[in-house]
Amino acid sequence: MNCLECQKEFKTTRKSKRFCSETCKNIYHGKERYRRIQLTDDLLVQLEALAMAHDVSIHEMACLVFHQALNPGQRPLDDSEIYGVPT
Repeated sequence: MNCLECQKEFKTTRKSKRFCSETCKNIYHGKERYRRIQLTDDLLVQLEALAMAHDVSIHEMACLVFHQALNPGQRPLDDSEIYGVPT
């Protein structure tokens, strides 16, 4: 069986197990939460324009914009704050 996050093959005795580790499970579900965010058409157009202007993907620009909005002090966030896993 292959891990849904890192695609590495792993062995398990349970058929329902989909991840090779807790870290991969947490990262995968963190990304899923991000994917579920509903963007309005206007916001999406603005993100596309910003992404093109800065030559980055829309995903990267959305992360930057959300990070700035949620973290106005610009304190760097580590993976444990983003994905809920220890670094």
